[in-house]
Amino acid sequence: GFVFWATGNVEAAAEPWQRVNAVLPLLDPWTELMVLRSLISRDSSRPVSARMAEIAEAFGAPALIASARFYQGLTELSSPADFDAAARFYIESIKLARASRCHLAECHSLQGLQSLRAGQNHPDSVRMCRQALARLYELGYWVHLWRVLATAARHLAKAADIESAGTILGFLEANHLAWGDAPSLKVRAKTMEEVLKHPDGAALLALGATQGRDDIVAHALIALDRAEEL
Repeated sequence: GFVFWATGNVEAAAEPWQRVNAVLPLLDPWTELMVLRSLISRDSSRPVSARMAEIAEAFGAPALIASARFYQGLTELSSPADFDAAARFYIESIKLARASRCHLAECHSLQGLQSLRAGQNHPDSVRMCRQALARLYELGYWVHLWRVLATAARHLAKAADIESAGTILGFLEANHLAWGDAPSLKVRAKTMEEVLKHPDGAALLALGATQGRDDIVAHALIALDRAEEL
């Protein structure tokens, strides 16, 4: 069902998803929670994430609750979106995750929070992006870090630092196939348009392709510091 849905064959996905939904009441809570995590990629509705939170709270494990709070934040972005509620869930997830050393949930919510604030043009969005990038680098969660780097490049382009934005995008394009989800790919496309309009755009992308991952993170952190000052 997920493969059909992810490749755009929605009609073919309907029957397998119906079979999954039909057996949910028969499952033990742990298995149901695992299934709901898969379902939420397709059915990003508040009832699904609320049920995940209910199960996690019944278990009483802070790491599971932190993960559930992330998904609750994610589903608050579905129509009608409640951005403030989403931010509250992400922040609670980050606090719980740090307290229980659940790094994966923390990374999910750090990425989600900074992406949300960037989309809102929030006054603290550059600072949040920098904080998320530094923490993800500290933890070594690279897949999530690449997505935050895409947002960093967008912030830098908006701050007229096309040189840094182009270098970051060049690195991502050359080295990391799996760095983008749908929202970050849209961010990347918009930034790429601006980079390619620059007289040195192609050269900047080529320069980024030669950088190491530690160097590109250091470059991004320094550039974000400058952007935050502006």
